[in-house]
Amino acid sequence: MIGLYEQSRQQEAPADDQVVAEVFAEANVVLSGQVVRTLQEVREFHRQVVVNRLAFLDGEIGRLREEIATRETEVAQLTQQRAERMRVLRSHGALEEYNRLQQLHAVKRAELEDLDRKIALWDKLEQEQSSLRIERERLRLDARADLEERRSGWEEAIALFSANSEFLYEAPGELVIDLKDTGFQFDVEIARSGSQGINHMKVFCYDLMLAQMWAPKLMSPEFLVHDSIIFDGVDERQRGRAIRLAAQQSVERGFQYICCLNSDMVPYSELGDEFNLDDYTALTLTDATEDGGLLGMQF
Repeated sequence: MIGLYEQSRQQEAPADDQVVAEVFAEANVVLSGQVVRTLQEVREFHRQVVVNRLAFLDGEIGRLREEIATRETEVAQLTQQRAERMRVLRSHGALEEYNRLQQLHAVKRAELEDLDRKIALWDKLEQEQSSLRIERERLRLDARADLEERRSGWEEAIALFSANSEFLYEAPGELVIDLKDTGFQFDVEIARSGSQGINHMKVFCYDLMLAQMWAPKLMSPEFLVHDSIIFDGVDERQRGRAIRLAAQQSVERGFQYICCLNSDMVPYSELGDEFNLDDYTALTLTDATEDGGLLGMQF
């Protein structure tokens, strides 16, 4: 502020008498009798304005310098008091304690700042979790609406699985389609389940259901393949029923069913007289002869 006032003081100066005279003369011509002030009065007025302005600036500069001097005196006194008190602290061993407290204070401030950051992060995570819950609920509603739109499809799947399992065990099984937080969940259940053989038949009925639904579609694999492990642990009666069911459905629905069976697992007694397995045998592999393999490999 002192610098600003000093600069303003240097710029203050009386007006040029010649310029004032010319302005006054022009005013007499333009305003004629309406001009009631003399040139001397105008000069005196302007001089007084400059004097008043300089007086104000000088007064402000002086006041500010007095305030600066007063503050410098106070700073010097306070600095001396601090030095005296620090000497007292040092002489009584309190300075080291003070420094240690200062260090602990710095550590605590750092811990506080870290906690503040963690709280901010926690708040952000809670907001994101709320957004995720809203989004998850929206997706659940969309999925439920989609499930309802596809009712005819999954009702057909449930009916086919039930019919397949009933053909094998004379009791319908259940295909359960449910909607959980993680999305659609599928489960199958057949009475007396728990054994390895029945669990394999769950897979058989489910796979056959998919083939039955795929078969009439324009874009379809048009075949279903099972390895011999699908009948591992399965009762001979259910093996025979499964083979007959797969043969019947593949003919009726127009897809190919391929099954690999070991000769000792073929349930001839359960196939019935009307079912001739030779009519469905496409390839027989044997290690009895050199030409009993496939693609040059012996089994």
